[in-house]
Amino acid sequence: MVRGDGKVVVVKGGDRLREGRLTAEGVRELHPVEAAYLLYIGKLRLREESGRELSLEDMFKIIRDDNLWILFVVYTDLRRKGKRVRLSHTPRMLYVEHGDKVIEMLVLEENTMVPSTDIVEFVRRAISRGFEPMIAVVDMYGDITYYEVSKISFKPIERVWPGYEATS
Repeated sequence: MVRGDGKVVVVKGGDRLREGRLTAEGVRELHPVEAAYLLYIGKLRLREESGRELSLEDMFKIIRDDNLWILFVVYTDLRRKGKRVRLSHTPRMLYVEHGDKVIEMLVLEENTMVPSTDIVEFVRRAISRGFEPMIAVVDMYGDITYYEVSKISFKPIERVWPGYEATS
């Protein structure tokens, strides 16, 4: 069942799912991306409160979130590759467990303008919290390009060419 706040509540069979979280009332609550993935692979049937069964397309129409489609595409690709993926409370962010490391992944849509300062801040924050930063860019066809991102510190140049001395 899709609630008004965009969360998806599993009424029957929620105890058989690994995804989502169990509420104090014992109800399994899924992030819309998790629900879309389970619906896509056939492990979940979704209904409106009226009882009408929903398709994946219906779900995307009901939950009007600009980031839902691109997160769904990347989440599905990573799960298909056998990765453990966790969703973040931060928009456009995923966490991918890869061996003994965790990747913090910023998910962007092709042709979306992102200030370079936002990318630098994402990298700085991810590294400072012990994550490996990565960026996933989804194009208009749903193809994904993954970029490893790192921080580089340049040493000051003391000598540029022979005969030239840098002054401080």
